[in-house]
Amino acid sequence: MKLKALVFILVSLLYASPSWAKTGSVVFILDGSNSMWQRMDGREKILVAREVIGKAIAELPSEQFVGLAAYGHRRESDCNDIEMLLPVGKHSKLEFEKALNSVVPHGKTPITASMKFVAQKAKQANAPLHLVLVSDGKETCEGDPCAAAASLREAGAEVRVHVVGFDVRPDERKQLQCIASAGAGTYFDARSSGELTSALGKIQETVKAEVEKKSNATQLEAPLVPSWEAHINSQVYKGTRSVFLAASGKPLIQLVSENAENIALTIDGPLKGKQTVSSASFVSGRGAMCRKVGKENSFEIELNSSREGWLSGTFKGKLGCSDHTLLQVTGSFLLKADNTLKEHFK
Repeated sequence: MKLKALVFILVSLLYASPSWAKTGSVVFILDGSNSMWQRMDGREKILVAREVIGKAIAELPSEQFVGLAAYGHRRESDCNDIEMLLPVGKHSKLEFEKALNSVVPHGKTPITASMKFVAQKAKQANAPLHLVLVSDGKETCEGDPCAAAASLREAGAEVRVHVVGFDVRPDERKQLQCIASAGAGTYFDARSSGELTSALGKIQETVKAEVEKKSNATQLEAPLVPSWEAHINSQVYKGTRSVFLAASGKPLIQLVSENAENIALTIDGPLKGKQTVSSASFVSGRGAMCRKVGKENSFEIELNSSREGWLSGTFKGKLGCSDHTLLQVTGSFLLKADNTLKEHFK
């Protein structure tokens, strides 16, 4: 049986926002070989594939970068019959429907050459790739798709190859499972249009989770810039400078703005989690100093040291001034910790 393949390339960018467009691209490669005219569930496989791909595209975010390729759809017995029908980019549903309907099965199934072709085209879009191959058979152009999938990984490209066996025999399944394994992807069996839809949905979920993980890791490793902001009654104060000290064995965080506004927080306990502020003060330039008032736990701070050498946190409480006014204080910060305070991170 000839190979029926559909490659579904997804990548991310989930991101700070949930759009995959920021981190990757989706490229469908539709098998247009002659055996796609065979029937499944009373319908030709090419019709099932068009319908399933169309639904998958409709469920993607409007910002998603998507492409479409096909092979075997123009000439018989030509292993080089591979075409990018829509380049990676933003396309309307109507454009995809038109492109999908233009695929009329004719020729062979060059899966090896198709993976290399699509990977090169998608590389030009500067995005990681998830290839999802939906196939009802094996390579028919004497290529080695397992080796091709492995070589894409070994080349350092951010590619994963997922495979759906579309109503395949045991011997065909073996090769398709090999492709998924070599491409660090997953394999699914599908013997109906419903199972094909379900398999693509599961792959989309897998890719989305990976994109989110990658996005979070990228954000964590991004260069950090010291900053702080405090809301004191109706005024907003900001700065980038800070001082870390150890006052009477307790850590002291001092936030300083360019206009000489100064917030000092002495903390009970280590620099992690929710802690009580034993003393707090605020002074603006040469003005009067306002200090912590009220009960012992009236001023709190929550700290996080998730990146080595850096400290982030939020604080809130009340400060009383010499003129009997009361200040409501809330704020947050991201600061480079001083080496002298390492013991307080324990």
